Amino acid sequence: MNSKDYRSYLVECVKTAGNMIINMADDIVGETDAITNLSLEVSFDQENRSITEITITRMHLPDYETLEHLLDIHIEKLKKENKDG
Repeated sequence: MNSKDYRSYLVECVKTAGNMIINMADDIVGETDAITNLSLEVSFDQENRSITEITITRMHLPDYETLEHLLDIHIEKLKKENKDG
């Protein structure tokens, strides 16, 4: 594959990735109250000229009530450490 053909191939891969992200947006975000560090990585294997791959990474936090409870425990622990220290 010459340089011009390879460039055309990569352009099509990028367009495909963009369409995949748009079409899968609801699935990418998922069903949760709190997500942090959502990232999307689009990969093209240049050596094997493989198809477009999208890797999705996301971190989920506990629901709001559980998060508040955990923060309260942490705050009480810090207060106790400051009092004892």
